[in-house]
Amino acid sequence: MTITSDRRVYVEYSQIPTSEAPGPTGPITDDLGPLQRARRLFGVYCDSARTADGYMGTVWVSARDPFLDPRPTARTLLNNLQLIRPEIYTNPVVDRWGGLVTRYPTWLAIQPDAWQPQRSNVAHHRGWTIYLHTTPRTMQFEVNFTPDPDRPSPAFSGVVDCVNGPATANSISFPAMPALPEQTEPGVNGPCMWTPPGPGTVTIQARITYTVTLWVNGYTDAMPDYTWTSPIATYVTGELTAVNTNE
Repeated sequence: MTITSDRRVYVEYSQIPTSEAPGPTGPITDDLGPLQRARRLFGVYCDSARTADGYMGTVWVSARDPFLDPRPTARTLLNNLQLIRPEIYTNPVVDRWGGLVTRYPTWLAIQPDAWQPQRSNVAHHRGWTIYLHTTPRTMQFEVNFTPDPDRPSPAFSGVVDCVNGPATANSISFPAMPALPEQTEPGVNGPCMWTPPGPGTVTIQARITYTVTLWVNGYTDAMPDYTWTSPIATYVTGELTAVNTNE
C-alpha cells in the first residue's frame, strides 16, 4: 500500500500476514495475538518518484493509528450483523391440544442450529481483512402472559433464565427437553421452564447474548457483546378440555 501526503510518500515494505476467513460457522483462524501488537512497516520518501536521494527511512505504524485503524469498519460489521435467527421450540402439547396447558410446564428452547459460533461477513479496509467471530454465551426467554378476563388468573411478565453454561441439544431443540413433571406451580419452575397459571394468551421470545471477537489479519480484539432475538411466538393457554381441538 502507498500513501501520499502533502509532503511525504509512504510505501509499505512488508505485506501484513493474512489467511482465509473461516466458513460461516467455522472457528477462528490464525491468532497472532492482540490487535494492539499489530504494526505495519512503511518506507518514507520526500518525493513521489521514490528515489534513493529522497529516501528518509522507515516507520512502524500501529494498527490503532487513525489512518489504518480497522475498528470503525468492525463497528459497522457489528451494527449490521445478521446471525441465524432463533425460532421458539413448539412444545408437543401444542400440536396435541392446540395450546399450552394450565399448570403443565412449558419447555423453553430454540432450534439447535441457532446455538453455535458464527462469523460475520468479511470486510476489507486499507490492507486489512476483517471479520467478527461470535460465540453464544447465555440465553433467556421473555415471557408475557395475559389472562382471559372471563376466567381470571395472575398475569405474568418476566425473564426466564435458560442457558448460562454448557448445555446439550437433541435433533429438534436446544436445550434438549427433559422428562417434564405432570403438574407444576404457575410461573418460573427453573431454568428453561415456565408454567401457565390459567387460560389466556402468552408470548415468548428468546434472547441470546454472544461474545464477539474481532479478527484482523490474524490479530484479535474484544468487541461489545451482541444480543440477538427470536421472532415472538404466541400461544393460547387453557385447561386441558378447553384447548383440545381434536374433540
